[in-house]
Amino acid sequence: MFRVIKNDYGKELGLFEFDYLGEHPNLDMVIMNAEIRLYEKGLQIRTGLSSESLFVQWQSIRDISCTKNRQALINMATGESIIKLQKVNKETDIKQFKEILKSTVPEIGIKYMKLEPDNLSSIEIKRSEKLYDEQERRVNQFVKNCGGKNDSEIEDAWCKYLEENLQFPFETEIMDDPGPLKVGNILKVTGIDGDDDLYGIIVPVRKGRKKYWFPLCTLELVDKISRNYQLVDDYNFWFSNR
Repeated sequence: MFRVIKNDYGKELGLFEFDYLGEHPNLDMVIMNAEIRLYEKGLQIRTGLSSESLFVQWQSIRDISCTKNRQALINMATGESIIKLQKVNKETDIKQFKEILKSTVPEIGIKYMKLEPDNLSSIEIKRSEKLYDEQERRVNQFVKNCGGKNDSEIEDAWCKYLEENLQFPFETEIMDDPGPLKVGNILKVTGIDGDDDLYGIIVPVRKGRKKYWFPLCTLELVDKISRNYQLVDDYNFWFSNR
């Protein structure tokens, strides 16, 4: 049974659309395209079908974590359970959503995670808040310098920049959306084959003698200390936060 919100929960800070994946005891169901409203005192999840909703106060949230894949998954741990939100609407401004969270609950911060190769439902912390801030500054500087006026132009700039600066070939691991292969498979990236409106930069890859084409945003470099790793990781960070 949903809990009707009747109390005053302060000024509205933003409205976003996510799929709500359930698990909270007061709203244990999946809601497609749920309305997520952020307020000064907490966040509200609405079904879109009635006036009933779930309200969670900021003070009850103990941990916030987020993946960086194309369909960003956000976990908010409370004293009762975990609130799981997933971005599926391209128009959802995930960057603005996270900025509001960071300014509203700065004492918690946001931890970044990646999907485990052997279990897409399990996640682990990927980088500290400090590394995230450094990466965010690099990516914002690239966007500013490239002069792109919209996502399509910025995508083109990334495509050209990576084509000129990456050292091919290099090995990557499938982290998401494996298609005909499996998460965790190792692929050799041999170049860049342009970009797609939905999937971003597309790269030709080889596994043994077979050739495939994969979105770069679904891959992570095996060699994490190479310059290639940072270049690709920065692009994937931008793509997941467009």
